Amino acid sequence: MSLSVYQIAKNSFRTLWPGKVIRFFRYAYQRCTRGFCDSDTYEICFWFTKIFPEMLDYLKEHNLSHPHKLDEEWIELHWDELGLSRDCEKVSPNSAWYFENVCTTNSEREKQRSEMSEYASNRWDEILSEMASLFRFCGEDPYEHLKDVKFENNEEGNNAYKEFRERQKDAKNKAFALMSEWFFDLWW
Repeated sequence: MSLSVYQIAKNSFRTLWPGKVIRFFRYAYQRCTRGFCDSDTYEICFWFTKIFPEMLDYLKEHNLSHPHKLDEEWIELHWDELGLSRDCEKVSPNSAWYFENVCTTNSEREKQRSEMSEYASNRWDEILSEMASLFRFCGEDPYEHLKDVKFENNEEGNNAYKEFRERQKDAKNKAFALMSEWFFDLWW
């Protein structure tokens, strides 16, 4: 168990076991020099499911833009409304052709750009939130969920545990599929 700076500040060094203090500084040094420490590698899956959702939440709150694919998704949703024929090539929403041929006035261009940007930003927030919640669920302890449930026998408890683990595996697969799809778009 690694100590946080807050825990060390909260407790004086006199009341802490000296080994924990030494270990804390060793882990801090390892995090500074290589980006992770020994305690992070004890159970990488739980470390990842604790840290990564927090990173995604931070990205969602502080991102400056959204992936370009979401602008194209907005165009696909509004294709007929925009009066584009299906024979057109893939239209880039930021291209000069799009705004010259689809939008007739500057106010219309600005309105469509703001609608597109709002849609893409909201959609990007949804994607990041979903990914974070799926990873959070993967890191939950099955025994914490099942501790209040009363089972008639051991077999029911084992089945409930297996069902919970299956739901976690499904969530993991869905989370990594989303991460795979949006991996190169996880930038600030």
